[in-house]
Amino acid sequence: MQRIVSGLAARVGVFGGLDPEGWAIVRGEAPTVYQQTGRNVRILGWERNPVVQACVRLISNFIASVPFEVTDAPPGEGGDKIEGHALATLLESPRVAMSGHRLRGLVAVHYLLYGNALMDLERNGRRGLPSGLRLVHPEDLQFVYLDSETLEIGRYDWRDRNGATHRSGVEDMVHFRDIAGGDWLFGYPRAAAALLDISSDYEATQYVRQIVANHGSPGIVMKVAETTTNKEIRAAKKRWQEEYVQRGQRGGVAFLRGVEELQQIGFNLRDLEFPDLRAVAREDICAAFDVDPRLIGIGSARGAEGGLSGIQYVEARKRIVQQVVRPLMDALESELNLWLTPEYGNVWVRFSREELAKLTEDETELSQRMINEYRATLISREEARAVIGRDPDLDPSHTLYSGGFGSLFGELPSGNGHEPPPKQLPPGREEEEEASDQRSRFRALHLTAPQRHVLWRDFDHRASKAEDEYRRVAQSLFTEEAADIGRIFAENVPARRSTRAAGDDPFVQAALERVMTNYAPGGEYHARWLQRYGQLVTRTFALAGKQMAAEAGFSFTLENPAVQAAILQRTERLASLVTRHTAEQVMAVVGAGREAGVGMREIAGMINEAIFESQAPQRSVVIARTETIGALNQGEYETARAAGIFAAKEWLTQGDDRVREEHEDLDRMRVPIDADFTPGLAFPGDGRAGPEQVIQCRCTLLYHT
Repeated sequence: MQRIVSGLAARVGVFGGLDPEGWAIVRGEAPTVYQQTGRNVRILGWERNPVVQACVRLISNFIASVPFEVTDAPPGEGGDKIEGHALATLLESPRVAMSGHRLRGLVAVHYLLYGNALMDLERNGRRGLPSGLRLVHPEDLQFVYLDSETLEIGRYDWRDRNGATHRSGVEDMVHFRDIAGGDWLFGYPRAAAALLDISSDYEATQYVRQIVANHGSPGIVMKVAETTTNKEIRAAKKRWQEEYVQRGQRGGVAFLRGVEELQQIGFNLRDLEFPDLRAVAREDICAAFDVDPRLIGIGSARGAEGGLSGIQYVEARKRIVQQVVRPLMDALESELNLWLTPEYGNVWVRFSREELAKLTEDETELSQRMINEYRATLISREEARAVIGRDPDLDPSHTLYSGGFGSLFGELPSGNGHEPPPKQLPPGREEEEEASDQRSRFRALHLTAPQRHVLWRDFDHRASKAEDEYRRVAQSLFTEEAADIGRIFAENVPARRSTRAAGDDPFVQAALERVMTNYAPGGEYHARWLQRYGQLVTRTFALAGKQMAAEAGFSFTLENPAVQAAILQRTERLASLVTRHTAEQVMAVVGAGREAGVGMREIAGMINEAIFESQAPQRSVVIARTETIGALNQGEYETARAAGIFAAKEWLTQGDDRVREEHEDLDRMRVPIDADFTPGLAFPGDGRAGPEQVIQCRCTLLYHT
């Protein structure tokens, strides 16, 4: 006598004979079959909820991107990887049209959505080793038979895509199950804990869609003059109906002669979206998956930002790996090593810890870890270079300089982890020989596309670290200007309102002239940009120059007249461009206010809203990206010119579809050190070339002796 479980632990009873009479397969196609036990969780297509999908995809992408490896010791005991093992081949090529990446991703998706993932072992013969791995969708599981004595699972009945039923013994089914609070036959779906939130989010979406579909624009009442006749009202209503309902121009604004007032009686879209309710519901869904909502772009109902800054994003990724991904990996490893690996002898399966570390380490951390392991003789030079994405077989005599990239080719000596003995030099020749060795490293070199991308990526990493400070300074300066302009206009409001028309108001003109004086060269606002960005550009030049000089073996000083002139010229160009553009915007807003006949305070509010609240944040980002790249490139360029050892420079792009067409044509172009690539463009970010060649450019240079 055996016991049988139908569906996912939906019903349990006595099974006598071969016919499971009286047993219903509970599939949960409608919300009415939802049980409070949480075992049937297909309510309103809950797994299709966008927040559920985002959480599942975030976690499963981590799992899918880290390959399995076969070792000679259990996970956690530091076993060595076994190359070319049959089990590793099976896990990376589980069946036709199924890669290892897809297998890991789908197992993680099933595990997270349904609390269960199933994998049938296909064998060559009844007792042969597995020749393939076949995923079984949890919803295709029909019956599970329990042993009458141990009450453990003995057999699975499941359907394939064609509807045919298969029977798999427990030894042929790897069953991954999430932790459950009830019986331990099946795992508990994580999203089931947030079903009510999923349902409320779904209902809110449906309600909004229904309202928008049924009502082209929110209901309004038009109040007209008392003298308007019924015939005129009917004619106006007919024209409105034709214009905005029948012709489908929803949400438009109409101006009708004789209308004195409009009163809205419907909802606006912001109210319809129920932002606070949906934020709470979506936070609860993320909590069920233990995912930081901001990782998937969801803000908090308590007013927190909807996104993460660079360092916050890195830390959030590390937390999700520690709290969610690693425990999930441990669970998958445990089942594989319990049911699958014993068939292959004394071997074990684990996720590659090396690949997992790459997902959360930034390039600096990864490079430093490889250097430490190399110096501790744990890995060879070639292995270290391969891990950090560099050619392990690169000829060590092939080197060049590109903005602090010397470590790519010179920091790790060749060999198997042992430092070569230092050269014995005659007394008094150490410094001369060292300088000679450094200069001999910088020679012409033809790089492969991957090598060029590595060089560009290292430059971009340095620029990104400096970018945030440039953005903060720009935003701070805009904030100071907004407060100052508001104060100027407030101070010019007369004690008694002038009887003049707004366009002739002398107080408006006086306030505008004060603002324009501050924006003019030598004015207060212009001086602020010159002073604050002068400091930033000087620091960036120093950073670029010192790093380049250290790599190439020559001295560097900011006191070089050419370097000082370049810093001043760059800062003055930035200050003039920014302040002139802001001044033009202020004049345009004041002109619009005068034409509209509004007062001083209204004009001040228009300036703040139109210029500083709406545009300043994005302008700050553009300024930061443009000036960071430009200052780094110019700092290196001026240093290279002053050094006198570089003969040529070469243009380097990222090589993606975001590169300007003009800069695509410049990629790999090599010109003399003092020449321009195109008129006015001696280096990426050269302001002489005009904004169309400079704004948010991401290119850099290589230098050759």
